[in-house]
Amino acid sequence: MRTTVVVFALAALGGALACSDKIDAGTFTGSINGSCNRARAITVEEHAGAAMDEMSLALTFDDGPSEATIELSEYLKAQGIAATFFVNGTHVDGREAVLDRQIADGHLLANHTHTHAALTTLSHGEIVTEVTETDRVLAGRVAPDKLYFRPPFGDWNEAVATALSGSAMKKYRGPVGWDIGDSLTDEGAADWDCWDDQNGTRTVEECGDLYLKEIRAKKRGVVLLHDGPPGGSGIKTASMVKYIVPILKAEGYTFARIDEVELVPHGTKPPVSAPPAAGAGPTPPDPCD
Repeated sequence: MRTTVVVFALAALGGALACSDKIDAGTFTGSINGSCNRARAITVEEHAGAAMDEMSLALTFDDGPSEATIELSEYLKAQGIAATFFVNGTHVDGREAVLDRQIADGHLLANHTHTHAALTTLSHGEIVTEVTETDRVLAGRVAPDKLYFRPPFGDWNEAVATALSGSAMKKYRGPVGWDIGDSLTDEGAADWDCWDDQNGTRTVEECGDLYLKEIRAKKRGVVLLHDGPPGGSGIKTASMVKYIVPILKAEGYTFARIDEVELVPHGTKPPVSAPPAAGAGPTPPDPCD
């Protein structure tokens, strides 16, 4: 489902950025040159969760709301988990109460465009309209400092970044990518692909076990899931989440929303923990705080 993401080693676009986004695709070690390195506003680079603490995950759900969204929202709340739901505006009509319930349950709503179009196939004006229409849905529901964006299919390039950075939609942080759940292989899974008859439908447990295998191998990151079409069956995904969450919690994994995650460019290696050198003095303050 995910198309090739074009990644450029460029600094963040837009003059309103509060922080520097450019990080070499080496080991993440914290702030660079004293500046905050969290993903701010629209960038050419896709960002994800390689810098998260070990045994920590961010569950993200695309393409809702759907008939499965309330079930997922309530279950995650009961488990003490706050997730991030990337909303398609066209699916909201008649389900506005679902969004309000998600917020009440502690989840974060984010922008996934209006119609789930592949943005690289659209004109600049159409790209901005796709994001703006869902922005209207989120207005009043999401705080201005917690606006995040993920393009459908991960379909992204410099032209799309330029279009959004030159519009009022530059207020969003993104593109938000993922570390886990990209494709169905022997080493991991993608829920939309698990439920695809053309590839041989997997059971909830088979798909869940592959997600668990990838999570255990990577030990951290942003997890891609879908609570509605076109990303497959949200109902099956809800059942799979109920299967894997108790296992992950028993193994010691913790969970966070995207706005609580240190997002860094894809290719960044996980953080390296090292004891401070003798006489190094106190840890300098976090420039992001």
